[in-house]
Parts: sequence; structure tokens; C-alpha cells
Amino acid sequence: ANDKERLLEVNLALLEKSKGMMGDAKQFIDGASDMDNTQSGDGRELDASEYALQRHKWAGALSAAVEAVLEDCPLWLEDLRNIVKGSGKYDEFQVSTRNIAACSAQLLAMSRASISATLASGGKKNKSQIEKSSDHLVVSSHSVLAAARDANNFHLANILLTDLEGLSETQE
Repeated sequence: ANDKERLLEVNLALLEKSKGMMGDAKQFIDGASDMDNTQSGDGRELDASEYALQRHKWAGALSAAVEAVLEDCPLWLEDLRNIVKGSGKYDEFQVSTRNIAACSAQLLAMSRASISATLASGGKKNKSQIEKSSDHLVVSSHSVLAAARDANNFHLANILLTDLEGLSETQE
């Protein structure tokens, strides 16, 4: 009974952290989308061709980041399901989790590198928002990985104990 309670506790912690990470991913994407919408101003600081090029780069980066998150989410969810069931591989879950967090880092780097000249005051606010939400996403991904490691270790320990109990019964 104690093992079942511990299993429930470990899995609930993992699911709660995962829910938080997905919320952070949503906030990041929403902030990046808002930033994209803010940039649709006239770009007075740049000539029209430079502005169009930066706008195109930003839209491409935003699209790539959102697509990468959306592509990784089904894999991530399947890996999460398997970890909770005790049949998953921690390494696969770690890769899919880190891929989602990496998307935010790439988009954040793009926003810092090439768009700052074109942002109006509202854009600076959105830029700050995506910087914060990117940081939150990275931190929450680390929390998810720690919780997944705990769940994986619990499942591995149970397998070991079951094997040891079977060995003792055979030796008797």
C-alpha cells in the first residue's frame, strides 16, 4: 500500500510539473505572437526593404518555433504517458522536453538579435514578456525533468525489488 501511495505521489508531481510547463509554453507562444502583431507597424527606423527582411525573419522564426513545439508535443505526451506507466525511457522524455525548451531559446535569440530596432514601446513590453516566459519555460522544463527522473527511479527501484524478491524465493 505504501508503494502505491508513493507511486501516486511521484506521478502526480510529474503531471503537475508537466501541466505547468505546457502553460509556460503557451504563454511563450502567445507572447511571441503578440510581439509579431506589434511589429506590423511602419518600421520608421529602417528603410522598407530592411524592415520587410527583419519582419520576414521574425515571422519565419516564430513559425518554426511554434511548429517545433507542436511537432514535439505529441512525442512528449507519449513519453510522459510511458514514464507515468513505468514503461517509458527517461532519455526519450528528456530529449522531447529539452526540444520544447530549446525552441523558446531560439526564438528569444532571434528577437534579441534582429528585431530590437523595429519595436515600438508596445513591442518592448511584449519582448520583455517573451523573455520572462522563455525563462519560465526553461525553469519549468528542468522541474519536469527532475520529477520524471524521480518517477523513473521509483519504477526502476520497484523492478529491482521485485527481481530481488524473486531471487530470494528461488534460493529458498
